[in-house]
Amino acid sequence: MPVSLTRQTLQITSMALLLMAPIVSSATIKATTNSASPATPRLYEQIQARTYPADLEKNEVWVRIDLDERQLLVYRGREIVSTIPHVAIGSNGAKAIRFEGSKVTPVGEFRIEVVNPQSQFNRFYGIDYPNLDVAQAALDQGLIPRREYQHIEQYWLRYGRAPANTSLGGNIGIHGLGGRS
Repeated sequence: MPVSLTRQTLQITSMALLLMAPIVSSATIKATTNSASPATPRLYEQIQARTYPADLEKNEVWVRIDLDERQLLVYRGREIVSTIPHVAIGSNGAKAIRFEGSKVTPVGEFRIEVVNPQSQFNRFYGIDYPNLDVAQAALDQGLIPRREYQHIEQYWLRYGRAPANTSLGGNIGIHGLGGRS
């Protein structure tokens, strides 16, 4: 399904992917009648609310990976246009901050930096991990030294993309299994 995109960070000729974390946004929660407070959504509604990118354009193509259902949902705006079931994640689960070689899938909002249609995995959609938000969180939690944060920040300023050589990892992406079954 070829898709034409307008957002500069997502200009690719096949599907654009935006990996979304299961974070609840107040804009996506529908309030229901609640005797305590009519405008306040119930907790289960907040937890089950779909999350959309804050700056979503009407026909923008993006992907949400549902870790609970293990499926990849392709959206155009707020409409689901395709669903891919049976999504696998790293053998050590998913976390907001991952380290090189940890076999952890990063969770968060990322942008596609590169598409390799001839990857060993059949097709590889490289994401911008670690981005500056991830690096800042890792620094704040004492997981990386300031020197490494500065390296990541300087690389972003110079090249406009994530460096591949950090302790947080690099060359992270969404891909198939390739020749494995």
